[in-house]
Amino acid sequence: MRLFIIGGKANVGKNTLAKYIKEYYDKNNEKSIITEYSKYIKLISNEMIDWIDKKNKPRKFLQDLGEEYRKIIDPYVFINRMKEDILVLQKYYQNIIICDARLIPELTLMKTKYSNCYTIHLISNKDNKLSFEEKNHITETELENYKDFDYELCNDNFDKLKEELYKILDNIK
Repeated sequence: MRLFIIGGKANVGKNTLAKYIKEYYDKNNEKSIITEYSKYIKLISNEMIDWIDKKNKPRKFLQDLGEEYRKIIDPYVFINRMKEDILVLQKYYQNIIICDARLIPELTLMKTKYSNCYTIHLISNKDNKLSFEEKNHITETELENYKDFDYELCNDNFDKLKEELYKILDNIK
């Protein structure tokens, strides 16, 4: 099983990159799944405030709710839940793609546990249109100084991004 973890700020194209990884392995007849650390927060927040529109997600609310879970339950609550998910998912998929790493332990603790774990930092020079408060939240700033990604890609052009990604994937066995 290969585990890919994509980190980066909001709106840089992490989901698109995850779809490109899945597409690559689908063409090679390998089953892949895209998942998120944030899926639990999104599910719970939708129950709380009933938001459906993904384009207008309540980012500040999601950021605050995630902090509450990490503070009250466990700093690694979402990492631990993902590890539990992987126990099952790896029986069905050759590739698991986590498309939303925002915090350093979401990378380091998974790299420690899984030998075939590949981390990708996706950056972009485009404005992500977040408010000042949202841009300065830990989930937007913590990875800025993290230097241990396996790969770094810049998303300023989707075709070039896909080409660069496929070169990387060609070298991962």
